Amino acid sequence: MTTFKWSKSYSVDIPEIDEQHKQIIDFLNQLDRAKKDRTEKETIENIANSLIEYARNHLECEERYMKEYAYPDSEEHLKEHKEFRRKIKAINREVQSNGHNPGGILKASIMLQQWLMWHIQETDRPLGEYLKQQGV
Repeated sequence: MTTFKWSKSYSVDIPEIDEQHKQIIDFLNQLDRAKKDRTEKETIENIANSLIEYARNHLECEERYMKEYAYPDSEEHLKEHKEFRRKIKAINREVQSNGHNPGGILKASIMLQQWLMWHIQETDRPLGEYLKQQGV
């Protein structure tokens, strides 16, 4: 996996959400670097746990915005959040069971990176547009 770099094309124009997306990307990059460097399992586990916790908080933030501003597409968006939670848990399971298995961690990280890029551009961007219309 190559380093996942933030691009303006990922922006949803809501600074709080953009910063959270950047942090999730940073955790994915840390996980990738740790895997490449054959970092000890405990460190990889810590990165994976941090990613899971941060992602959980991020999703809750978006969900509060959707509820507070009565986002009309929230049902579909929430389904995607459920899928994201499943994917980050899969990474954690892979780390827990195969801490230094580069292939398994790489596969899970690439899957999550691809899904996140798609989700930001296809699902979070419309949320950001809606929130801006609501004055956020």
